[in-house]
Amino acid sequence: MVAAIAASRAGAEVRLFEKGERVGRKLLATGNGRCNLTNIDLDPAHFHGCVPTFPRSILARHDSAWTLRLFEDLGITPVVEERGRVFPRSGQASSVLDVLRWRMEELGVQVLCGATVQAVERTAAGFRVVADPVPPAGAGGTVDRVVLATGGRAAPGLGADGSGYLLARSLGHRILEPFPALAPLRLSSPWLRQLQGTRFDGAVEVLCRGGVVAQSQGEVLFTDHGASGPAVLDVCRAAGECLQAGDTVHLNVRLVADLEPDVLRQEVARRFEHLPQRPVSAVLVGFLNKRLIPAVLRESGVTDLEQPAGSVAAAVRGRIAETLRSWSFEVIGTGPWAGAQVTAGGVDVADVDPDTLQSRLVRGLFLAGEVLDVDGDCGGFNLQWAWASGHVAGENAARGA
Repeated sequence: MVAAIAASRAGAEVRLFEKGERVGRKLLATGNGRCNLTNIDLDPAHFHGCVPTFPRSILARHDSAWTLRLFEDLGITPVVEERGRVFPRSGQASSVLDVLRWRMEELGVQVLCGATVQAVERTAAGFRVVADPVPPAGAGGTVDRVVLATGGRAAPGLGADGSGYLLARSLGHRILEPFPALAPLRLSSPWLRQLQGTRFDGAVEVLCRGGVVAQSQGEVLFTDHGASGPAVLDVCRAAGECLQAGDTVHLNVRLVADLEPDVLRQEVARRFEHLPQRPVSAVLVGFLNKRLIPAVLRESGVTDLEQPAGSVAAAVRGRIAETLRSWSFEVIGTGPWAGAQVTAGGVDVADVDPDTLQSRLVRGLFLAGEVLDVDGDCGGFNLQWAWASGHVAGENAARGA
């Protein structure tokens, strides 16, 4: 939509092909239905891909201030919340979609819904767009330039199916194998059934190749297959990248992240010594989420949960403190596409101009958004890339750059 608006403003006659019954369905789900427009902190470290420097030029020219101006011009009043996240004051993603649709209508963009693009073919006269069903007379046929902004594979229930990769590949582009990012992690553990549905504030770190490759702090949610929650989503990409390379990956979960190791050990020992007659299963009640306690104790080597706390050896108490501080789970996969918010991988950006987003292989073809091998952290970074790259691709397509 932003690509269409930018191209139209630059003087082009624009047709937008949308396979769904209406545009922007996926946008409605962003930010838990509130649409996290951007983030004030656009540090390059928040963006990822095989060429991490690729989006920097575009994001330097189209930063969060640019995004705020773009949407204020459309009628959105932005509000900055914690961690620099920006939302519309309305609190409704639907309002963001509304203003984009209205601006396209005002500019005369021809929106063709229910039109699945099956092929984009290079011809001597430009590009032939093959869609099903065939668009109305005058809407199909040959066009001068094409912007491919189809998204990735995340959230297929909202229309994402990876078809853009097939179109790009048919035009000679290489595709780096897509994998889910900002998704839950699948873990190997006998305790998941007991832990399912338990939420807590903690921290996680991904261990791979002998060291920590990603870490985050915040809410963690255990599921029947692994772990989710904002902290886990933040490190999912790093875990997925290691898995793609065939490496062994572990997720260390810190159930207690706000206490230093020595302080935590002292607190655990104090509780056991202060309440020696209580069952060991009751000693951590009031300190730790009750649903976590049985699994933590068994993971630490406690077999009899009803034994008096005073009978637990000092070495076992030490292992309990260590489990609370760093509980290791083997990562066996990322969550399914249905639960992913973003796609990592995609069209190899080595074949795309980083300033104009024009294909280096096919003149007149431009690519934008998630179809490219660029993805961001949770917090508005992926929509920022969508707006910025869409605008650059659309404007340069109109100008024939």
